Amino acid sequence: MFPDISLTEIENCWHLRSPYLFEDTFYRLDDELVLLDDDRFILQGRSDRIVKIEEKRLSLTEMEQRLCEDSFVSEAFVLMMNESRDVIAAVVVLSKKGLDYQATQGRNALIKQLRISLKQWFEPVVLPKKWLFADAIPQTPQGKIDQTLLASLLQNNEKKLPKILGFKSTTQIVELELKVPQVQDLIFFPDHFQGFPILPGVVQLAWVEHYGKLFFSLEESAREFSRLEVVKFIQIIRPGDELTLTLNWKAESGELCFNFSSDSGGCSSGRIVYTCKKAKSRIATHQNK
Repeated sequence: MFPDISLTEIENCWHLRSPYLFEDTFYRLDDELVLLDDDRFILQGRSDRIVKIEEKRLSLTEMEQRLCEDSFVSEAFVLMMNESRDVIAAVVVLSKKGLDYQATQGRNALIKQLRISLKQWFEPVVLPKKWLFADAIPQTPQGKIDQTLLASLLQNNEKKLPKILGFKSTTQIVELELKVPQVQDLIFFPDHFQGFPILPGVVQLAWVEHYGKLFFSLEESAREFSRLEVVKFIQIIRPGDELTLTLNWKAESGELCFNFSSDSGGCSSGRIVYTCKKAKSRIATHQNK
């Protein structure tokens, strides 16, 4: 943050105070912000929820309403992703009819039908390019939509992480539907192994920890990695495989249990154990000169 400039949230709207404004008062912003601990912030679109995609204006609220009018959808949240170019992403909770259609026709066919429905109201350029299916729209402890979590799931770096297709979550258990990137996309494939790429076990463990921190706030807790237990690699994972990653966080024992599985059965399982961080000594150490 620049010196003498401050941001304050008043009645769910951000207000700016700056010596560069004409009046020494708070100026209301039409932007959604997420403040970070290091005095930076993340810009998450406008509070009026009007965005521009390739010079076309779009009401995110209207798109959510149109999605919810579809018989396949019970709830929806739409956001703009700031990447190499701005794209629209849709997070959708399916109705029973939508779930049945997805089970029989597949995810791609479902997305095609939803896009056809939206084309009645919106130009093709503003239609969602990213889709995420969930059992519920996640919320923060304050009861607001957890846009930070959703953006993290939708902005996956496919050079190192899988593509998230959907998820179900409770306070203790998360079930992620994911797709392993192709061999040319994931940086871990070329050396493991040439001619017959498989997903390294250490990468699977890294994915477990990544999503454990994301959903269970392990990075913010007073715990640190201790050890791995009962880790088993049962079936190889290949480029393009679709998997289910189940995470079970046991807060009392500090255990993050995981299981990777596919339609052909279990792939790997085990648990990561976290222990309470040791308090740092306040006694200064002196070095001999």
